[in-house]
Amino acid sequence: AIKDDVANIIDGSVYQDGCRPYNSIGSEDAVVSVSTLSADQVQEGVIALNIFVPNINNATGLYMPNRARLLALSQCMDDIIDALQSKMPETEIRPYTATQTIANDNGREYIVNQLIRIKLLDNGSK
Repeated sequence: AIKDDVANIIDGSVYQDGCRPYNSIGSEDAVVSVSTLSADQVQEGVIALNIFVPNINNATGLYMPNRARLLALSQCMDDIIDALQSKMPETEIRPYTATQTIANDNGREYIVNQLIRIKLLDNGSK
């Protein structure tokens, strides 16, 4: 469900955790990982959504964050959460943390990071 919503807003591909190719630097990709749900009667877990945004060359050979794109993707996070909630009404879905923009260690891209809390309700109510 989340894969389609994310694919509609990025220029690259959506991967499961650990499956993004190493040579994807320069491609606007997303990586989605889902924690194991708890074994409680009301199951809870976390979805980690990371969107990799390539830096832009400022014509001097230095790479700078693509701030406009980072901002645009950050602003899409609520829409992604709302779309996921509408597809899964038996599940409470909300941000677990505020959206973050993080420099990737490779120096060539930033990551828009959103942790999303999911809670499967046993009686279908929120």
